[in-house]
Amino acid sequence: MKQTTKFYMGIDVSKLYFDLSLMTVINHQKQPVITKRFDNTATGIKALHKWLKEKGVCFDEHSLLVIENTEIH
Repeated sequence: MKQTTKFYMGIDVSKLYFDLSLMTVINHQKQPVITKRFDNTATGIKALHKWLKEKGVCFDEHSLLVIENTEIH
C-alpha cells in the first residue's frame, strides 16, 4: 500500500514575526501539530523554507496553506 502524506499549514503574520502551525496526516492518521515562530524578515523566510524542507513538506496537491494577518484594533 502506498503511503499518503498530506500537509496542513496555517500562518499568522504580524509586523515583527509570523507563527506557523503544521499538521501532517500520514495514511489518514493525524500527527501532533508542530508550531514555530519566525522573524518577519528575509532571513526569517529563509529559515521557514529550511525548516519546512527538514519536515519533508512539499507544495503540491497534498498540501494546504492558509495565511492570515494579526489585526490589532
